[in-house]
Amino acid sequence: MTEDPGPFIPGELRPEVGEASDAPVPGPGAGPEELAQLAREAMAPERRERLGVDPPAGEIEWGATVVPSSDLTMQELDGELLILDLASSQYYSLNDVGTAMWGLLSEGGTLGQVANAISERYEATQAQVRGDLASLVRELERKGLISLRAPGGQSEQR
Repeated sequence: MTEDPGPFIPGELRPEVGEASDAPVPGPGAGPEELAQLAREAMAPERRERLGVDPPAGEIEWGATVVPSSDLTMQELDGELLILDLASSQYYSLNDVGTAMWGLLSEGGTLGQVANAISERYEATQAQVRGDLASLVRELERKGLISLRAPGGQSEQR
């Protein structure tokens, strides 16, 4: 029996644009890190939280803003945001919720403001939205697509 995700669809960063698939499929030489990432992506947010898979929301500075990389070009298509990282020649896409999160972040909203707006828009709990937003932001940051600017204006060093 699968868990009902409720009315909220978490934002996600998908590694490549291509045919839609319900579940990510690991490549033949997938290592432990890739398999762990695919497992995290396939789990419902409540289960990730219960298992402690995602970093605690407290690790995010909710007053921070996002600075997109200057190497990005983007296009919205059918409610999804397609992102091309010109530096790595990699394509990414964000689903409709991830696209909504990106839009609010790119308008200069703080992570906390974006979490509040998404929570209201999708009638989701703050804990769920903050966990999903934290995961999305960390993944975007890990891929080099964004950097975080602390409330005082300094970009966070990673």
